[in-house]
Amino acid sequence: MTTNDGIRLANITQRLSELTADELNTILDHVMWTSYGLDGKGPATQRPLRALDTDHLENILVTQSHTAFEVRKAIIFLLKQRYLGKA
Repeated sequence: MTTNDGIRLANITQRLSELTADELNTILDHVMWTSYGLDGKGPATQRPLRALDTDHLENILVTQSHTAFEVRKAIIFLLKQRYLGKA
């Protein structure tokens, strides 16, 4: 890792650490996820991230590495709430 890479990574980490619960909730309520069913061949349906079930959210984190860091952080935030029984 170069010095510039380290600086960029530190900046990203700082930005993610500063996201508030309100901002994360806004992402969960307004970012729409398009799904094509379990087999991937169904009709496209869009739902806000908050409306997806826990398994679906976990699968997004595992399989969709291109997803924006802010969206991934919001998903983790929601999953933590669900695991702790707060959502």
